[in-house]
Amino acid sequence: MAGGIEPVHDPGTVDADTAADAFARSGARVACICSSDKLYAEQAEAVATALRQAGAARVFLAGRPDAAQQETYRRAGVDEFVFAGGDAVTVLTSVLDRMGVA
Repeated sequence: MAGGIEPVHDPGTVDADTAADAFARSGARVACICSSDKLYAEQAEAVATALRQAGAARVFLAGRPDAAQQETYRRAGVDEFVFAGGDAVTVLTSVLDRMGVA
């Protein structure tokens, strides 16, 4: 749990379809894609697009890709990137505000 936000870790193996299905069933409004750079290169665009189509109001990606990759991921639906050294307080505050948490 980060900042009072409980993650959903279902399913264990993820592709765009299973991520979208799990997201839709979770009742969540915010998603964070968490994986390795290798899997991001293979699946992040499709997963971000599928999460948006499943109703995600905001999509985060855990990591700090280069500028070209960031632009590609943003076009696919990623809103923000969270990474070590980033402003975690601002990101968490923004998410909690969007969720309507006082």
